[in-house]
Amino acid sequence: MLYKILQQLGWDTVKRAPFAFLVFFGAGLGAGIVLPTGTTSTKTFFLHSHKSDAQTLELRTRSERIASEIRGIHFDYQTRLSEAEKTWDLYRVPESERFSLIKSMAKEYSQIFEKEAKVDFMNLDSELRRRLGPGGTGGMVVLSQLNFDDPLIQVGYLCKYAEELEQLAKRLPSDSSQR
Repeated sequence: MLYKILQQLGWDTVKRAPFAFLVFFGAGLGAGIVLPTGTTSTKTFFLHSHKSDAQTLELRTRSERIASEIRGIHFDYQTRLSEAEKTWDLYRVPESERFSLIKSMAKEYSQIFEKEAKVDFMNLDSELRRRLGPGGTGGMVVLSQLNFDDPLIQVGYLCKYAEELEQLAKRLPSDSSQR
């Protein structure tokens, strides 16, 4: 490749100004290495803006889908709990027994969340936080890092998980003109 460059420039030109050639060659090589991998982000390059816009749209779409799945699990739990409480009232189930039934139901829905949505939630949450950086997530609690041993608490936080994804997705830049 260097040989082709020297042929196009003409060897005589390089012989007359070898220092200038080395300076310009070094600067070109340095720019070729530093710009794509250096401190500049893809947001500053016009060529990457459409790709970045598509990724932002995809992340927002995924966050809406996953948030909807999580809310669906929570809604199913709340609906089933409401129906169960009506039955318990009808048959006068004691409070102590109700609590154990609620806890077992919460465990069941916690396991549904673990199987169906938790991995997607965790992956997307971490991707959104990575893209936004510390400045973009200021003031937000990292719910994905909270460890819930009690399924009642985890099921109670399902809507918070969904809300967190939506809030993080809203903080993404909306288009290339805002960069």
